[in-house]
Amino acid sequence: MKLSHLSVAVTAAFGALANKPGRLVAFGPAALTDSWKYLSPMVFREECYPRGNMPFNEECYHEWACREGGGGGREALRDVHECFNKVFGTDKLRMAKNQCYKAESNNHSLAICNWSNADRDEVIGGREELLWRDPSDGQYCATFFKEPGIEVPVVHYYFSTEDRKVTTEGVDTRYC
Repeated sequence: MKLSHLSVAVTAAFGALANKPGRLVAFGPAALTDSWKYLSPMVFREECYPRGNMPFNEECYHEWACREGGGGGREALRDVHECFNKVFGTDKLRMAKNQCYKAESNNHSLAICNWSNADRDEVIGGREELLWRDPSDGQYCATFFKEPGIEVPVVHYYFSTEDRKVTTEGVDTRYC
């Protein structure tokens, strides 16, 4: 599945939420007009959605944005985080362009995706900080970190239940 097809699928899945103020909105390449925003099928709250030249809301860098219900919460996040470190190592990843690295454990997955057109390093300490962010009972969650010198985040983290996995070309999936 190409990235554009994935974003359309994610946009359709979250479309019902997009029209409710204060709720989550989904977007991806098919839903955007500004080329600098062609980054990922990221899920944001409306106040986190950048419009025009507006910068990202600083508060949006510190939380998971989730589709509600059906997830395993912090316990499942800790479990799949431990799995990720086991199969990919604890050092920061050097990520190929448009590549995702995903671990699956006990019906949940954790993925780190580089949606830029260049190889990048994982945000230092980002993976550990994920444990401080509460996904509540979200079944498909996404987050990102502020990166030095980058206006719009290109490295995104996804936490999801088995039926909401990241599925796109360029995914290195490993299992525990």
